[in-house]
Amino acid sequence: MKIRVDIFMKFIFVGQNILGGLTLKELIKDNKVPSFVVTRKSDNYPNLVEETALTHKIPVYKTSEINEEKEIIQKLSDLKPDIIFCSAWGNIIKEPLLKIPKLGWVNFHPSFLPTYKGSSPITWQLINGEEFGGCTAHFMMAKVDAGKIIVREKIKIDPNDNSQTLREKCGKSLGKLAVKTYDILSKDPDFQGFMPKGEKSSYHPPREKNKLIGWNDKAVNIYNLIRGLSPYPCAILAYKNKELRVSEATITGQKSSTGLIGSIKKDSDGKLLVGTKDFFIKIISLRISDEIVDDYANRMGD
Repeated sequence: MKIRVDIFMKFIFVGQNILGGLTLKELIKDNKVPSFVVTRKSDNYPNLVEETALTHKIPVYKTSEINEEKEIIQKLSDLKPDIIFCSAWGNIIKEPLLKIPKLGWVNFHPSFLPTYKGSSPITWQLINGEEFGGCTAHFMMAKVDAGKIIVREKIKIDPNDNSQTLREKCGKSLGKLAVKTYDILSKDPDFQGFMPKGEKSSYHPPREKNKLIGWNDKAVNIYNLIRGLSPYPCAILAYKNKELRVSEATITGQKSSTGLIGSIKKDSDGKLLVGTKDFFIKIISLRISDEIVDDYANRMGD
């Protein structure tokens, strides 16, 4: 009989942005603190991973290409980690990095694998109108989201969720899975994970950065596209030779029809109503520059 005894695992954390930052926060909250953190170089947006690491005085290394920089490869090798946790990195980790930790790499992916492999799973789950999403911790290999699963859980997707609110839900869930993963592997370093049997696998490509809304569709499908791309980069409404980035919309009870598809009129509050195959959609807010604007009607004039 194998006796399980908790062991201390030296681990490194690799990640970026909100998903990575929330994952790291949950680990630290449970007193599971990485000895070293790797994140991306970027001056274009706040990096919650870097902010969290610096707050807790954890050494941070910023890289633009982890697979190619000899300095970081050597640094990770010198640290001799038992395991490396990865959240929201966005690129496949390759050799020789995969061979550095004793127990391998673990990725924390915001979908219920094996569905929605690849990048932007949160966006695609919303666009496709899924009622449930999920999060998964799995061992990494040099293939997209293909390693054996350690632990996973489903997440309810609410009708008013957009990519930001669902990303926040997933970040907290991934953090809890990271804590569970640490506990599982510290008790049983030989744990191999499992491959789901009889479950359909799916892969989706990166999200489109400039998506013009096609109104010849049911209102619910257009609504899902808008929330899937909100609050950034936002689906685009063509209006009076302008491209309006739609941050929020709602399906009204006003019926539309074939002859009204794509037609635009103003509601009593000045906001735009656009016809679809079945119902009009009301544009609640727009992204103008880097600001979400509710009173866009006053800015647009006629």
